[in-house]
Amino acid sequence: MKLYGMIFVVLLAFITIGTASADTITVNNSTGTIANYTSIQDAVDAAINGDTILVYSGTYTEIVSVDKELTIESDSGNPDDTIVLITSPSNYVILVEENNVNINGFSVVGLNNNTGILLSGVEGCTISDNVLSDNFAGIRLDHSSNNVVSGNNASLNNDTGIGLQDSSYNTLNDNTANLNLDVGIWLSNSSNNMLSDNTANLNTEKGIGLLDSDDNTLDRNIVNLNTETGIDLLNSNNNIFDSNNVLNNSEGIILENSSINRLESNIVSYNLDDGIFLENSSDNMLLSNTANWNGNVSDDSAYAGIKLLYSINNTLSSNTVSWNDDTGIGLFDSNNNILNSNVLSYNLDDGIYLENSNNNTLSSNTASDNYYGIRVVESSDNELLDNIADLNEHAGISVRQSSTTNTLSNNTANSNVDIGIGLLNSSENTFTDNTVSNNSYGIYVENASSNLLFNNYFNNTNNANFLGTNDNTWNTTRIVGTNIVGGIYLGGNFWADPDGTGFSQVTDDLNGDGICDEQYNLTDPVFDIDFLPLSIVNDDLLPVINITSPADGSGTNVSSVTVSGLVNGTGSMPLVTVNGVAAATTIVDFDGTFTATVPLVAGSNTIYANVTDAAGNTGTTSMNVFFDEFDPVINITSPADGSSTKSSSITVSGLVDGTNSVPVVTVNGVNAATTLVDYNGTFTATVPLVLGSNTIYANVTDSAGNTNTTFVNVTRTSSSSGSGSSSGGGGGGGATGEAFENILVKDAATSKVITGELSRYDFGEEKCHIIYVQFSGLINAGQISTLIEVLKDTSTLVDSSAPGIVYQNMNIWVGNAAFSDDKLEDSVIGFRVSKEWLSENGIDSSSVSLYRHNGGKWNQLSTNNVDEDDEYIYFEARTPGFSPFAISGFEEGAEIVHGEDNTTASEDDAPAEENEDSQPEPNGIPWISTGSMVLILVGVHLIMRKRN
Repeated sequence: MKLYGMIFVVLLAFITIGTASADTITVNNSTGTIANYTSIQDAVDAAINGDTILVYSGTYTEIVSVDKELTIESDSGNPDDTIVLITSPSNYVILVEENNVNINGFSVVGLNNNTGILLSGVEGCTISDNVLSDNFAGIRLDHSSNNVVSGNNASLNNDTGIGLQDSSYNTLNDNTANLNLDVGIWLSNSSNNMLSDNTANLNTEKGIGLLDSDDNTLDRNIVNLNTETGIDLLNSNNNIFDSNNVLNNSEGIILENSSINRLESNIVSYNLDDGIFLENSSDNMLLSNTANWNGNVSDDSAYAGIKLLYSINNTLSSNTVSWNDDTGIGLFDSNNNILNSNVLSYNLDDGIYLENSNNNTLSSNTASDNYYGIRVVESSDNELLDNIADLNEHAGISVRQSSTTNTLSNNTANSNVDIGIGLLNSSENTFTDNTVSNNSYGIYVENASSNLLFNNYFNNTNNANFLGTNDNTWNTTRIVGTNIVGGIYLGGNFWADPDGTGFSQVTDDLNGDGICDEQYNLTDPVFDIDFLPLSIVNDDLLPVINITSPADGSGTNVSSVTVSGLVNGTGSMPLVTVNGVAAATTIVDFDGTFTATVPLVAGSNTIYANVTDAAGNTGTTSMNVFFDEFDPVINITSPADGSSTKSSSITVSGLVDGTNSVPVVTVNGVNAATTLVDYNGTFTATVPLVLGSNTIYANVTDSAGNTNTTFVNVTRTSSSSGSGSSSGGGGGGGATGEAFENILVKDAATSKVITGELSRYDFGEEKCHIIYVQFSGLINAGQISTLIEVLKDTSTLVDSSAPGIVYQNMNIWVGNAAFSDDKLEDSVIGFRVSKEWLSENGIDSSSVSLYRHNGGKWNQLSTNNVDEDDEYIYFEARTPGFSPFAISGFEEGAEIVHGEDNTTASEDDAPAEENEDSQPEPNGIPWISTGSMVLILVGVHLIMRKRN
């Protein structure tokens, strides 16, 4: 029993090895609570991983190196009464060289040339609620990742509050980094860090700086009153700045040589220089930021709420930029940028300013209550679209100083104090669809030439003012299109006056086309002329339109239709479109005809003819046309092909399918009676016969004009003693027996058969890929027909499909009851195969063969490649007779089947594989357990020997 008791004790001791719980070690170097140690470093040296070191209030003058996974925290949680400092030079006050270290609640004071807390090559650490001052850097992370720095106050340091070097995936939140001699928070070559809810104020240079750092997120930080820059990015890409407050710095946010950054919902205001400044930066997005009250009125420099210099491919959208000195958004030497939906107001000089900047797009911006709304200087190939430039103190939009090939379209420049649009010393610009009203001058032109201005709306007391030498074009040619006052033609501009006496308001338009009957001379002497000034047509009568061709409900087998009809504009010039296609019209006194050709889709098409008169009144009519591209199908069911009769006439009946429209059937020119349901049914007709051989043709035409034909041969005998019809062997010419619904199309040919001579039959039906059949006759048989039935699927006369991938199935029948396979020799079938089909199915052309079904099985015929063109490869195959056939091929690498056996072994025939997963695991003792038992037994043995 004692032996068993000792074994139990040893086992219990073994089980409990390594399960000791973490311990708390105390440190106190002053009076009060008696602690384990008086030095933090001594406590660290004595601790093991997982221990907590609790430090009581006091001042600890020492350097602490942490190389274990520990939690070191002040007992009071108050950094003011638990201080760690150094009195002699050192690189750091606290060094962390192990993962998963937590430091909380200390004041860390240095000698201005050290790091307060340094994390070197570690991860999983938390540095929280500490105060760090008089260090070179308060907190620094070197080559460290996945750490948390939270709630610390790193202020009044000699260089940096918090710095990251080559460190990634760290979280810095709710820290204060103020009054540092260089930068509050600094990242160098560090990526994927999160900086949120930090405060970086009153630093000598920067609040937050990023150098060579990508993919970081700065969210909800407060960066104010820094001497140089609030937030500074240099060579840093793909960072996100969201909802930061950047106020009262010299520069708000600077991006230099930085790309693909996203600045969204930041407030960047009251900065002495620019609010947001991009230099040599590209592909950045500035969205929904507020940049107000930036710039220094006492400084002559051109500051802006948002400024771009040498920057390309940036997008500025939905930003609010107001009260800046002197520009809202300024682009200098910057190209291919997009400014969209920004609001720019009360800026001292310009809402938007472009200088030496090209290929930019300004759209849907509102620039009001500035001195200039939008000003373009020495800039080219810009697009100004849908902008509002109203209520500015001088001009709404100004294009000046050698600006060329800019396009201004659909802008509004209203109620500006002096000028709506200014055009000075610039050429080859295009102004169209702009509204310019209630300005002192609608447009001011000075020394400008070769500009195109048309379809603009001017309604000012002085619509145009000219100075210097000008020669511009004020209209386009008269073309169809809705003009700026709703007319149907584009031409010149609309010239109005607020009192109703403008040129376009008082000049006649007798033909009602919306173009004044006189030109408008803008200058004297005459250089600038609007030859096609617009007018407004007063017409409240609706125009009338009617389609005369094609007839409603008609059909066609072509993919387009010409539509014609009558039109009356009633009181003004009509414009007609048919399904969106502009129609040609012949009009006299607003009345005339129209015609247009429009495309059709398969099936039913609704054709809409629309008319719009010069006053904007509209009318419409419609009709339906059926586009049917499918040939109808017809089959004679009686009499049988090759049959005979002694009657002078015969009743022919069969099946017909119009596919998509009503079919009309004739038999040898005689109109057949039809019984149809949904275009499908039967036909019957009685036709006369002549003595001897008669070919009976049944023709079908659907309502779209598609046709098809089939035929049978009937012999009228001279007396009643003639025998009835019979079918020949080997594919003779009697009724074939193929299911009617399986026949896609038939093709037939006739040739004379003479003993020893070659007879050839050529086939031209597009859907039939048999090109010819030829053989030598062994008898003189006279005229012999060959019929090909191209099938939709495998012939219903056989019980299995051909081997391989089938290209086309068909039946080939030669001769009649008296002329069968034994009456011919050297039979050859020529056929073709589409290259596109071969490619789509991965088929090697060398595997293509013609298979013949005979004797209850498929047999591969000797097949040779004889020619090819761009679309097809051509083959010849030799056959001993005629019956069902199939053109087939095999995928590259597949085994070619020569006979009827094209099956594969069933899965049940495959040898069973052992399932390794089903094998039971061995039940032996794992090696570690075996080793433990050996140690236990050795221990028991030693105890027993000692007792003995």
